[in-house]
This record gives sequence, C-alpha cells and structure tokens, in this order.
Amino acid sequence: MSQFREIDKDHCPYCKASLIGDPIPQEYIDKGYYGEGVTHYRREIGIEDRDLDRCVEYQCPDCGGRWPVEIVRSE
Repeated sequence: MSQFREIDKDHCPYCKASLIGDPIPQEYIDKGYYGEGVTHYRREIGIEDRDLDRCVEYQCPDCGGRWPVEIVRSE
C-alpha cells in the first residue's frame, strides 16, 4: 500500500491515464447538482463493499488497476 502514498487523484496510479471526464453541462452546475468548483465528471469506477455499504476501492476504466479509497481521501 505504501506505493500509493503520493497518488495524484486525477490520474491512475498504474497507467497514469487521466481520470478527469467530460465537462459537466453548465445548466446542471447552475442548478446546484454539483459542489462548488466541480466542472468535470470523474472517470474512476467506485468498487463497493456491500457489507460495509460504502466504496472501498477505485478502478481505472482504462487498465483495470485498483487502489484503496483511503489513499485518495487522506490527501
């Protein structure tokens, strides 16, 4: 797990692909559907643990690599 300490949340830690998606339509931003400063969708896939009822890992849509959510949240 120590290999992820310096993770860049906008890129896959394995293949370095961008995890920033398409722009969010301005009408959705204006309606308050997204938090302040959010301008683009995210591409990472959330892997949920049904027993814990929460997302525990993210997965890259390009290479399939997985990394723990806690690493991203600790930044």
